[in-house]
Amino acid sequence: MLAFLALFLAAAPVAAEGFVPGIQDLPLMAGLKPAAEGPLVFDTPEGRIVISPASGPATSSEVLEFYARILPQLGWRGQNRATFRREGEILKLEFSAAGGARLSVRFSLSPARKRVQ
Repeated sequence: MLAFLALFLAAAPVAAEGFVPGIQDLPLMAGLKPAAEGPLVFDTPEGRIVISPASGPATSSEVLEFYARILPQLGWRGQNRATFRREGEILKLEFSAAGGARLSVRFSLSPARKRVQ
């Protein structure tokens, strides 16, 4: 899968700089840099939980547009503008000001909750 993803990114018309730390198959948008403290990663019986912050000189709209274009090609389905679902996992993008013209993006990956009927 990683070889396919590398080939995909090389041919993709969008720019990525490596991958989001802790989420090896999620491209990191060009211009965003991982936080120095790194990701929080937990393995649970229900699945993995990852919280990985990054920041850079971008707007939330630019980040959302990038991921809205690239994530469906990687099997993710949009649940709303900043939430995506794939194979029992939920990916959320959350934003805050990082100071100056920098945006902080928090990538949160968690198991999708099973619906109780």
